Amino acid sequence: MVKFAEQVLFERKKLVESLRKMKNVTKLTLNHNNIGIQGAKSISQLEHLTSLNISINGIYQGAEFIGQLKNLTELDISNNLLGDFEGEKSISQLQKLTILNISCNRINDEGAKSLSQLNQLTNLNIRLNEIGDEGAKFIGKMQNLTLLTIDHNQIQTQGAKYLSNLVNLKTLYIHGNENIEREGSKAISEMKELRSVKLDHIHILYANVRFGMNVSVSYYNKNNYI
Repeated sequence: MVKFAEQVLFERKKLVESLRKMKNVTKLTLNHNNIGIQGAKSISQLEHLTSLNISINGIYQGAEFIGQLKNLTELDISNNLLGDFEGEKSISQLQKLTILNISCNRINDEGAKSLSQLNQLTNLNIRLNEIGDEGAKFIGKMQNLTLLTIDHNQIQTQGAKYLSNLVNLKTLYIHGNENIEREGSKAISEMKELRSVKLDHIHILYANVRFGMNVSVSYYNKNNYI
């Protein structure tokens, strides 16, 4: 068992060292490699990166290094517990981002406020976090969004109303926010540019679904994400 652990540490060290040598790479997919903070620090030296996937890597405080990659336009940093270390503040410095997956990171309303500064975002995946109505208020100001995945958070009726202010939004996944009532569902269904939406089965009863809108239904279960 000890030998296996030593081998894992050795392989991780080799990976981190190799990252430092990839100076001209523009796209890097490195999900599920447990590169940790040191790996994030090495990646921060790859100044030509425009697309990066480092989901499930134990980044933690290492988000401060990822926030130095000013040329990034696409980033998947999901499943890294950033919210425990306010890592979303560092990510909010990446002003060229158009696509961001920051799901499963324990991000709360303050974190949502920081991320709302990413004015170029068109695609935001922030599912499975801890965002409530106050956070939705800030997300609702991101007027370039065309796709928003915000299911399984803590959004209620007022939060749904805030999100309905996203005038360019075409696709919305908002299921798993079980406390959205009639007025919230109604506001969502009346969004003029919205073409596709996923709601909980109970919310569909309240929605005024337009002809031509693609609606999918989730049968919400607290123990399963459907």
